[in-house]
Amino acid sequence: MTQKVDLERVTQLFEVASDGTDEASWARRFKDFTSKTVAKQKSCMPQADILSLKFELLTIVEERLTARCEKCNSELKDALMKFHEELRKLIGEALQFVGAASSTTLKMSPNSLDTTLNLEALDCDLPAQSGDEQVASISNSPFNGVASFVAAARKPVTEKSVHSDSFSVFHFDAIDDELDGSFNDDVLHQSSSIKPILQFGADCGEAKNEQITSKYTEIHSECKARLFNIFDIEKPEKVMTLGQLREVMTGCVQGKKEKDAHCRAANLPLLTMETYLFEFLEKRYNSGEETEIKEWFVALSKAINKFGVFDSEICIFGKMLRNVLPESFVDQQRVLRSTAEKKLKDDLVSSAWNARTYNGVPLQAFEQVVYNMFNQKDAADIMKRIRDPLPRVSKRGAANLEALSRDHVRYQHAMEVISTFNMNLQDDFLQDFNAVFRKVDAGKDGVLHTNELSDLVQRFGTVESVREGSSAYTLLVDARASTLRSLRRARRLTYSEVVDQFRDLLSARWSVTGKKGTRYQYHDALKASLAQSAVGEKQPEQAEPDKLKSALKKAALEQKLEQSESDKVKSSLKKNKQNKEAQVTY
Repeated sequence: MTQKVDLERVTQLFEVASDGTDEASWARRFKDFTSKTVAKQKSCMPQADILSLKFELLTIVEERLTARCEKCNSELKDALMKFHEELRKLIGEALQFVGAASSTTLKMSPNSLDTTLNLEALDCDLPAQSGDEQVASISNSPFNGVASFVAAARKPVTEKSVHSDSFSVFHFDAIDDELDGSFNDDVLHQSSSIKPILQFGADCGEAKNEQITSKYTEIHSECKARLFNIFDIEKPEKVMTLGQLREVMTGCVQGKKEKDAHCRAANLPLLTMETYLFEFLEKRYNSGEETEIKEWFVALSKAINKFGVFDSEICIFGKMLRNVLPESFVDQQRVLRSTAEKKLKDDLVSSAWNARTYNGVPLQAFEQVVYNMFNQKDAADIMKRIRDPLPRVSKRGAANLEALSRDHVRYQHAMEVISTFNMNLQDDFLQDFNAVFRKVDAGKDGVLHTNELSDLVQRFGTVESVREGSSAYTLLVDARASTLRSLRRARRLTYSEVVDQFRDLLSARWSVTGKKGTRYQYHDALKASLAQSAVGEKQPEQAEPDKLKSALKKAALEQKLEQSESDKVKSSLKKNKQNKEAQVTY
């Protein structure tokens, strides 16, 4: 049994060290390396040489870990290699010391050949185990470090000659998890099936082995640290910070553009932003496990909901993932911002422009730019948001109010308000289109095919309130025909591609329906939502009196209802009594 342990454990460690790439190449290297290592053994080798061979077997695992580490961080690889070199020197010196001491007193017996390595394990393939099985098998089997023979090397030669055959007793007892599924026991249950994994010198006395093992177990029976297993710790919920969110957002948008360019060059269908995000997260976190990627996706969604309330870029990224805004809208926002900056720079003196991030920009100058870029109604709503900044309680809100007190507006706040309003405007522009798209998208994956595209054109291009023969009807008919021509060769389009192809029909319907929407109510709705959340976050000492008042009111109301019910019952009984008396009199 012990002959197979060495190669099995090295094989398990070798598989755990894998990153999923070059499996065939590493398997060949593993087989060649272990064959050469096993060929070095002899029939009567000292125990120190056997330990050296066992340690040498682990170098193939070290090579694979180093190669995996090099892909992530070359500096970390160099540091680990230096550390392993020093560790290897110390272990080599210890082995030489132990070998020199034991060679004078011990000879290998025929029975001690149980410690040799198993050649039969090389003829079979690597064990096909999942990652969890490999981790469980390694964590449940003890690992004998070099502390035992290093400690033995420090002993006098006379002691080594007596106890040098007993290296097997310096091991950690295996814990039988089947006895109890939890690790809360104060006393470690002993099992008669517990045996040392590595046994050096099978000719040692069984009585001596069991005596020292039981003594070690007795000493550490109440040591809760031995019952601790790092694999039993519950994984904390993944949380994504604002910095991580921006990094993921920037990398995903840029990577999606490169992916689209590659797909167009290879004449391949494009991916939706949501589909590409999963691929991006797999590369970023170097993981192919679906559950882990889903956990990161959920963490990303929560971060978008948290930070996207007052950041239009994050909010737009979330809308693109949900197929509410097209991917090309990011470029439109960039053009809008650059246009506003250019107009502000032309209206301000150079000193005021250079100090815009510190002192803000004059409110009057910004208002002129806004009325120049938007129509009167839209510009009025933008200035309303500027003069009533949200939120007010944060540092950002205090800075915005301070700038307004000087008849200035913070530059960052000004650009954010313009970007947010343009996002709301685009939401209104695509509101009807998105509603029809949801109905037509049978797969609910943000992708339409030929028949679905034709159905979308007919549904979205038809407005019931438009009379046939009118100018609006003619405009819609021409836009439908133009859109169908552009979609003539399309076989499969994503949401963003469909929006870009429907520009003519979108503009025609927007002008016909009267440019309606909810963008003018966005600021008031956000303000009311913030006020409601502030009320819900009252301190306990402030909330308790309100709860007491509501409880007293509820109790008084229930008492009135009971009293009214009692009065009704009394009146009904009295009326029944009167009716009976009247019947008797009659």
